[in-house]
Amino acid sequence: MQYNQFTASKSGSFIAGLIAFIILLAGGYFGYIKVMDWHQKQLENAVSEKTEKFEKKTAELEGTLNQLKQQLAEETKVDKEAKEVSAERIEKVFGEPDEKLPVNTMEAMDEPGCYRLEKKINAFFSYLDQQGFADAASVEAGGTRQVFEEMVSELAEHPPMIIGETRDIVSLMHNQAHFFRILKKERIEMVRQILNTEPDVLEHAMGNFYDYYVKLGGCGGQGEAIVSLETLYEYASFFLNTLSGKSYLLRRGSTIRCLTRYYSVLVLHQANKATLNRYGIDIRPHIELALDDIRNQNSLIYQDQYIERLGKLKENYQ
Repeated sequence: MQYNQFTASKSGSFIAGLIAFIILLAGGYFGYIKVMDWHQKQLENAVSEKTEKFEKKTAELEGTLNQLKQQLAEETKVDKEAKEVSAERIEKVFGEPDEKLPVNTMEAMDEPGCYRLEKKINAFFSYLDQQGFADAASVEAGGTRQVFEEMVSELAEHPPMIIGETRDIVSLMHNQAHFFRILKKERIEMVRQILNTEPDVLEHAMGNFYDYYVKLGGCGGQGEAIVSLETLYEYASFFLNTLSGKSYLLRRGSTIRCLTRYYSVLVLHQANKATLNRYGIDIRPHIELALDDIRNQNSLIYQDQYIERLGKLKENYQ
């Protein structure tokens, strides 16, 4: 009898413990479900919040992108209109771009293009005279062309320092004041006025000057080059490879800086071809700098031509 009571008591305790375990297990399961639901809601809220922020940021970026596109379109339109105006001015200053060459003058020139270039250069100096860049005495003596040739002659006689400019402060200051020392105040002021007021006309003129004096060597006769490739190489080296030359370019407007660097690279290339690169300047980094500068300068009328020409030079020196 006592055994049966003990057995029954033990069995009842087991059942009660089992029921308690099941209740705890069920409670734990439902608690887990509740926690998971809460976590899922928190996760969904976080994802929803991030998605909302992302969509808002995307909308802001799209708005900014549309503004930039509109601004770029407006700037492109302005650049196009400016280039069209410049093209009209260039035609007015230099004449028709496809002007035919008279047969009788072609016979007197070494190259058919010499007559056309000579005429354009004369037109450029006449334009400067009309704009009043030279004083009355200079115009009477030969105009801005005479002043130009005198300046070139003096600069050729006194080239800048290319090697050793930083050996002492005196040499550096001497090199930094190079143009002022040689050309003096009045002519420096005239050059500064031209550089500041006629960038589009100067762009076209610089191309004519390079073709006439460098590529064609002045064509001989009365048009004989007033400056040698050796002198041009000295000044190209000054602008590309000296602290004073680089500092000088930084003080100029972006158009003049780009063009000066571009034509300095072309002169350095011509010096390489003529084995005149006596300072051993590596042209490759200067091609890269000129390319980068020109690509970021939208005001250049012949930007595509410059990029194409430098691209060919880059391939040539690879």
